[in-house]
Amino acid sequence: MSGVSLFDRDESSVAVWWRPTAGATEYRLEMMRRGGDWEVLGRTRGTMVRKKNLKRGETYAFRVVATSGEETPSGELSTCVAEGKQLAAPRCLDFDGESAVLEFERGPVTLEMFDGEQGWTAVARVAGSHAKKKGLTPGRRYYFRAKPDDDEEYEFSRASDAIAIPRKAPKLETSFGPFLRNVRGDLVDTATTLAGRVVAVYAAASW
Repeated sequence: MSGVSLFDRDESSVAVWWRPTAGATEYRLEMMRRGGDWEVLGRTRGTMVRKKNLKRGETYAFRVVATSGEETPSGELSTCVAEGKQLAAPRCLDFDGESAVLEFERGPVTLEMFDGEQGWTAVARVAGSHAKKKGLTPGRRYYFRAKPDDDEEYEFSRASDAIAIPRKAPKLETSFGPFLRNVRGDLVDTATTLAGRVVAVYAAASW
């Protein structure tokens, strides 16, 4: 199976993730302290686990074993807790069926995105404290993190909360038409703009 990768860390914990293995019913996460033996942290059906109560200045190794008949350990990840400064995690201010608006503690920052498949990838350099990431896939969950460009004492922030991009709602075009006009007067796609926002539509007529 694929190796374990670092997803998130702070001053006392580390979160690791791995890609799913075909046929696996669950995963066993193991950790080894320097000079020690492998110890089982727990079992999960997911692909992400956070280990808390770790100490600064120590290096920890992680690996995962997929339970699917023959058990083969993954490659190892050696890492430590955060030792540099960190900005607060980015906040999602708004989203629709293809984009998310993010807010940072301050700018300029380098912005990275995690989609559960490719690991952390660079998105953009952002001069201010807000950014809109477009081109997101409906039905998928995304995380974001940021690091100041102007201060080497900082490392990447904690990961944001998961942002679940809703699936588009093409049936709403029947009620509202293919386009809406936003507060700026621009025409926007109905199915994308109202994705995840409309619970029900009530219409009545009388004569």
